[in-house]
Amino acid sequence: MATSTQSAGSAVNGSGGGSTNWTDLGNVTTSDDNYVRFFAQSDGDSSKDLDCTNFGFSIPAGATINGIQANIERNGFDITDLSIKLLNGDGAGGESAQDKSLGASWSNSDTVDSFGGPADTWGETWSVSDVNSSNFGIRIQCQDNAGGFPQLAGSANIDHVEIVVHYSPVAQSISTNFGNLELKAVYFGDVQISKIRQGDTLIYN
Repeated sequence: MATSTQSAGSAVNGSGGGSTNWTDLGNVTTSDDNYVRFFAQSDGDSSKDLDCTNFGFSIPAGATINGIQANIERNGFDITDLSIKLLNGDGAGGESAQDKSLGASWSNSDTVDSFGGPADTWGETWSVSDVNSSNFGIRIQCQDNAGGFPQLAGSANIDHVEIVVHYSPVAQSISTNFGNLELKAVYFGDVQISKIRQGDTLIYN
């Protein structure tokens, strides 16, 4: 199995979610302690959808998408997950069928939290064109942890978002003849399996 890892190229406030926007949207692209930020305006306030896209994948044609993992570097105060979905899937509104949010609380210090995995397709059957599309990405929504005393408005900070695509490339067979000597090479991604045959006789494996 092969993998390809790319960082988000851009982020915008989506049309869904709560009423409070994320700010400093350009900071999502690199792990550098510069953050995309959400400041809750009241106890229990929820963020707008943060749509991270333009990952720039170039998965080879004919590959099979086996799984997708999202890694989000983040920290927060009094913040919990509300929704984490992939974009450009077959679900309603261009979202993946599965929401990976478990309502987990965000750590107060920078932590890379992972969602999905090598064999997790988020309830979708992905084509190569889906993943290579500039619209492919991840949608993140969080909320202030309502209740408690004192009732303080929380804040969320996202430093970096990356996606890892796990895929099986198409096997490629290359055959070269030198007289009656045939050289064959089969590639699975970067792994080469070579055999040399003379007629029907295997002379190198």
